[in-house]
Amino acid sequence: MKRELLVSAIIPTYNRIDLLKDAINSVLNQTYKNIEIIVVNDGGSDRTEEVLQSYIRQNKIKYIYQNNKGLSAARNTGIKNAKGDLIAFLDDDDTWDEIKIQLQVKKLKNNQDAIMCTCGVKINYLYTKMSYNNYPNIEDITFDKMLFRNYMGISSCILVWAKIFNEIGYYDETLPAREDYDFHIRISKHYKVTYVNKVLVNYLIHENPNKQMNSGIERFKIANKLIYNKYNKYYKNFTKELLNIRLSTIYFQYSTICINNQLKK
Repeated sequence: MKRELLVSAIIPTYNRIDLLKDAINSVLNQTYKNIEIIVVNDGGSDRTEEVLQSYIRQNKIKYIYQNNKGLSAARNTGIKNAKGDLIAFLDDDDTWDEIKIQLQVKKLKNNQDAIMCTCGVKINYLYTKMSYNNYPNIEDITFDKMLFRNYMGISSCILVWAKIFNEIGYYDETLPAREDYDFHIRISKHYKVTYVNKVLVNYLIHENPNKQMNSGIERFKIANKLIYNKYNKYYKNFTKELLNIRLSTIYFQYSTICINNQLKK
């Protein structure tokens, strides 16, 4: 009988125990059961470890505490402590549909040339009560296209073969935001990505932007500049018109953050 693939679900957290429990339970409720859960507390000062003791005692989660190093470092710590064949990420304020991992494991088994599987996400603005669904757009995706826009979704959407981190590296800890986008750019340079065309993740946009682990327009500005410099040798080969398209997607991102903040005043 063929061994069932082990999935490592990595949940970075920082002072959000109220939301973290929902994230953990959404993993425990998966129809696919061969999952280890790794919670990485990135220097939080609340009662996270105390509240999670029941999960820890029952071996439902592996709990790791580290000094505050940022979201990318927390994910990387989880990866380095994972035993799974496949790695999935879940931010502590997001939740998964119960069939997410089952559908994605099946998709990767049926597409053995793909290194990663992504899915649709429901974006929820908590203050305005607005929401919309966003689906991955990876048909005929290329490295060049990825340099202009993240077509693969957020980290909570992906399931990826663990071996990939030894081949292309981990999350870039120098980036204050958009580390998932940078990782997806590197994926697209060498590998095929597949997807499940269903909304399988709930993603929250908070009333207080500081509740996002990588929040704030200034962080995005710095990250976008760092990403441009990182891939400058490729960007310099594009026309001015194409580079303006990249800028338009970035300005749209900034405007979304600003509108959300303005509505709260």
